[in-house]
Amino acid sequence: MISQGISPSDILIFGDSAGGMLAPQIISHALHSHPAMPSLHLSSPFAGFLLMSPWVELDCTTPSFDYNHDKDLIDRVCLLSWAEVIREGTKREGRTPESERNWLEPAKAPPEWWKGSDAIVRRMMVLYAGREVLKDCIVDFGNRFKEGTSGQKIEVTLLEDKEAVHIAPVVDALWGREPDDTAKVLSGWVAETLCP
Repeated sequence: MISQGISPSDILIFGDSAGGMLAPQIISHALHSHPAMPSLHLSSPFAGFLLMSPWVELDCTTPSFDYNHDKDLIDRVCLLSWAEVIREGTKREGRTPESERNWLEPAKAPPEWWKGSDAIVRRMMVLYAGREVLKDCIVDFGNRFKEGTSGQKIEVTLLEDKEAVHIAPVVDALWGREPDDTAKVLSGWVAETLCP
């Protein structure tokens, strides 16, 4: 899109679940160019990033995997099998190098990794569900990102949908349910982001 002449300031990037892992990887790559990829140079920051139930760490060890294991749509066994597929693509000598962690798993990147993100994106919304197994790692990622971008010209919002499960607004839409309050907040945020 950028190569076609569309300004990043007119682009909102949305990712849910595994797509929510890819979105912050764009920020990581723009800030810290990964040696295996072409560099990303932006003429302006993206308008926004909307992350819904982002899968931001692969170990599945945070407490919410235990206290929400019987409440969510996904579980540890499923995620660990998918995580192995992801890790397989990054292995060298039988394991993913520690030097790859910050790009691969956004929740493991230290706060300072995210400094300068205001040159990459103007606004970020991170939605997580109160009943999802990924809850704790999402909150950890959001807090680290907020700490790392403190004092920068970037608006970061963490929003909990307390009684929901993983990617609930998407699931509701697929089932033809009426938008709930969370879906209305998200659509309002998208409208504000693209038409400030």
